Amino acid sequence: MIPRKILFYIGLILFFYTCEKNESLNGSFQLSVSTDTSSATIGDLIKFRIQTEFLGDNYFVIPETQFNEPLEVRHLETLYNENGKITVLDYILSVWDTGTVVIPAIAVNIFKRDSTLDFVMHTDSLEINIISMVTKTSSQSM
Repeated sequence: MIPRKILFYIGLILFFYTCEKNESLNGSFQLSVSTDTSSATIGDLIKFRIQTEFLGDNYFVIPETQFNEPLEVRHLETLYNENGKITVLDYILSVWDTGTVVIPAIAVNIFKRDSTLDFVMHTDSLEINIISMVTKTSSQSM
């Protein structure tokens, strides 16, 4: 009877040890995207932000994002936390056509501390209404 108790306690200790070592994000991880506007004029600079919170020891990587016409990336800024991990990507975008422009969904790869891929999330796509710089008036003269 004693060997069964010993095996039970050894098994219980191993179970708790393996549960404790799980590096996956089982908690409250947050990924958000935002723009500084929902309406702009041709040539305006639009700030598009991808932000993460509560990554812990994990980190994220975004494969090189290709924005389609008429979106153009003018600048990309990376912000880091105190551990040197990327937490924010700020894109400065410009648009050279009128109408509704869609910032596409972007794949965000979440990696564990040991550089193995944990999972992939996709951001929401965002729409921005682009209007002409010239205000329409009843007078057609310049």
